[in-house]
Amino acid sequence: MIPRTSIEEANRHLQQLHERVNHLETTVKEQNENLIAKDKLLHIRVSELGSAKDKEIEGLTNKLLASERTVSILQEELERKNQQIIALQQSHSTLRRLLNFKDDVKDLLKTMEDAEENLALDEGDTDGLLSFYQRSTDSATYSLNGPNKKVRKKKFVRNMDNYPSNAAAENCTPSDGEVNSNLGGKEFYL
Repeated sequence: MIPRTSIEEANRHLQQLHERVNHLETTVKEQNENLIAKDKLLHIRVSELGSAKDKEIEGLTNKLLASERTVSILQEELERKNQQIIALQQSHSTLRRLLNFKDDVKDLLKTMEDAEENLALDEGDTDGLLSFYQRSTDSATYSLNGPNKKVRKKKFVRNMDNYPSNAAAENCTPSDGEVNSNLGGKEFYL
């Protein structure tokens, strides 16, 4: 048989073991509750971070779309400005070409005015003496001014009845006494 002290000692040992198991179970429950609370807190934080991230992504997407619209508008504006520049360059080129003819047009207008004046003078000259006199005066002026001066020689247009015929007139070539006005490297015969 087992002595009574050994049984009491075994009971005390079992009692301590039972208390220890209860204590460990309480500790496990507390830790489990703490872990569940922490898990809930982490889930809340993760969902908050996720929603904040989603909002930030949505904001950045909106900014990106707005930037893309702005870039598209700026590209259209740039294209329009480039077309305006091309149009202005073409206008500038045309204007410069026109300005190159300015002196020629002035000379042509002066020659036309002189021809108109001489035509008015010749209308009263029936025998051609006035025309002959003026041509000889122009030749004298040309020889006085010298070959380096620009002088217009004028051909005086007479009435059509003074010409032999149109066919004969077409075969005529300008003589030295006729107008040979130099307009910027181009010769015009009247």
